[in-house]
Amino acid sequence: MEAATLGPEGDTTISAGTAAWRGGDTAAVVIERADSALYAAKQAGRNCCIDADAVPPESAAR
Repeated sequence: MEAATLGPEGDTTISAGTAAWRGGDTAAVVIERADSALYAAKQAGRNCCIDADAVPPESAAR
C-alpha cells in the first residue's frame, strides 16, 4: 500500500488485525480478537498486519 501512488493526497499506509473463527466463537468474540490485533498492529508501526494468535493475552486486554 505504501508504494502505491494514489493521487495528490500523498502517501497512504495501512494497519490491519486479523482473527480466525474458532469453534464455539460468537461474532463478538472474533471481532474483539481482531480489534486487539489491529491495536497491536497500530502500535507496531505503519504498514503492519498482525494476526490475533500473535497477540499475547496480556496485550489483548487494553
